[in-house]
Amino acid sequence: MLRMVDKEYIRKKHFLEGWSIRELSRQLKISRQTVRKMLKDGEIPKYHRKKPKPSPVMDPYRDVIENILEMDTNAPPKQRHTSARIYERLHDEYGFKGGESTVRRYVRSLKDVKNECFLLLEAAPGEQMQIDFGEAQIYLKISL
Repeated sequence: MLRMVDKEYIRKKHFLEGWSIRELSRQLKISRQTVRKMLKDGEIPKYHRKKPKPSPVMDPYRDVIENILEMDTNAPPKQRHTSARIYERLHDEYGFKGGESTVRRYVRSLKDVKNECFLLLEAAPGEQMQIDFGEAQIYLKISL
């Protein structure tokens, strides 16, 4: 697998020094398709899981936690469950054997879902002004 250093080397040789794809392929002993892929994508390669990581301790209780949080949406803010209280309920009522940090991490992942919000700014002509800082010369003709 090629590392980010190799990718940068390929991009530098091609774009700055003018090496051809065939020459890069021959010198580095990699396929031309790989060289093309490196040239096309300039971002850092990222790993993406195909399936979520299994969690044998937490999996049976995920639905219970989601139900508790769902019921809390209608409750007043002071009466909602904290992660510690959810852990206590799981431990006492359902015999949960995992740790409190496991429950906290899962609850945080559920609560961190943030919706993007956009505010459309509209103004009538002459009603609003936007200024970028900079320098300008203005010639004003004032007649009285």
